[in-house]
Amino acid sequence: MEDSLVLNIQKVIMWADKSLSHWKIEIGLVVILSALFYAAAKIGCAHNTIGCIALVLFCAMVLLHQLSRFHWINKIKVLRSDLQRQLEMLNLQQAEIAKASEHLARSKDRLLGMSDLKNKFISMVSHELRTPVTAIQECLNLITDGVLGPVAPKQKEFLEVALRNVHRLTLLMNHLLDMSHLEAGGMNVTLVKASLDQMIMEAINAVRPKAQKKDIELITEAKCSLPPALVDRQRVMQVLKELLDNAVKFTELSGKAGISVRLPEDSDQMEICVWDTGCGMSEEEVEQVFGRYYQVHKKGDYTAVPGAGLGLVLSKEIITQLGGSIWVESRPGQGSRFYFTLQCYSDEALLQTCFQGAVREAQLRNSAMICLGVHVQEHDALRRRHSNHAIDHILSELNAIVTSYFRAEDRVAVDFAQGKIHVLMVATDRDMAGRIRKLDDQLRGQTFIAGDIPVSLQFKYGLAKFPEHGESLQSLREEIERQIRSGGMEISTLPMDGAA
Repeated sequence: MEDSLVLNIQKVIMWADKSLSHWKIEIGLVVILSALFYAAAKIGCAHNTIGCIALVLFCAMVLLHQLSRFHWINKIKVLRSDLQRQLEMLNLQQAEIAKASEHLARSKDRLLGMSDLKNKFISMVSHELRTPVTAIQECLNLITDGVLGPVAPKQKEFLEVALRNVHRLTLLMNHLLDMSHLEAGGMNVTLVKASLDQMIMEAINAVRPKAQKKDIELITEAKCSLPPALVDRQRVMQVLKELLDNAVKFTELSGKAGISVRLPEDSDQMEICVWDTGCGMSEEEVEQVFGRYYQVHKKGDYTAVPGAGLGLVLSKEIITQLGGSIWVESRPGQGSRFYFTLQCYSDEALLQTCFQGAVREAQLRNSAMICLGVHVQEHDALRRRHSNHAIDHILSELNAIVTSYFRAEDRVAVDFAQGKIHVLMVATDRDMAGRIRKLDDQLRGQTFIAGDIPVSLQFKYGLAKFPEHGESLQSLREEIERQIRSGGMEISTLPMDGAA
């Protein structure tokens, strides 16, 4: 019977032990005591014996419980101490990071200040040098041309050397000015519809005297009739002259250089290639040729060809801002081929390129970009009453008026087919409002001429902001169209001059 009691007690303790893992220890002890008294009543054991056993077990359980609590309390204390040390280390690291960030911010501000000071210094020096250099150049031209009297052949030879170096100095100053503008936030480009054929011939004629001195044949070839291009004419001429000048510079006597153009299928861009039969470049030079201040060496010559190493950097920036790309293919002794792409002209391409340039400016200045839409009302009816030529002339005149009320860096694009003008600008609301008010006052009293007939036009305005109304040109245009359909933007709702 006593063996049976022991077995029952063991079973009860095991069950209680399981219960202790789920319930509080006090509930487990109550269960054990109740089980012991119940077992004793069943087997008829003496009350004292059972009570003693129960008491001993109870004391043992309480002792084990206290020991367990003590063990876990020590563990918690150790963990708390470790956690405290880790928190202290983390605070020290955060303090070091904050100190390093502050030092980095100060260094950044100092470097930006130094860069800005450098750009201002370069700009000031270049402008100050331009006037005396121009005067020197004109004096040398007068003497060389014999205007001031006869010039001996030997004297003319030295005068031509001086003139070449003056031209080189002028080019260097222009490159430095362009580079300072680039570092200050990008070069301004003015997009126009231009004939690429005409620009190529002008560039060829500009470098022809240098080519003739080396007996280099200049060749132009186009594989098709070229459409008009969407370009900044002055900047693209700068790129063409730079690449052609390099082609002549790196081509040996009696070599060849030229320009070829092709129109890739299913593309709205044209591909221009400036090539030569000169010394070529190694793979290492090809990888670095568009790097700032990098100068290529002629084959077998360890001295760099004279130059500032800025022409190709600026060429790449110009083509990139025009929405194209530029690259080079070359091998030593096999000449070089510089390729770049330009956008074919269309009203849509003009607007899209203007949008991309305005977004870049907004991101550089950490500011919003504003798109203003000026829509000619009853445009289709006007084209039915008057010739397309007359209406296009009116839209060109309207474009000139709109452009005059905005900054040179603001982008104005005309959609001749639909009678719409879009102005993309990075400006404050106050500045923008003042310009729109003045423009509206001008247009209200403006009379246009279609052929010989006076025409009064009605306009509606719409205004959208990037990125508030969208991050694509299409979303901004949809917002402007929505406003136009609703009656157009009310000029009176714009903030007054001086308002915040």
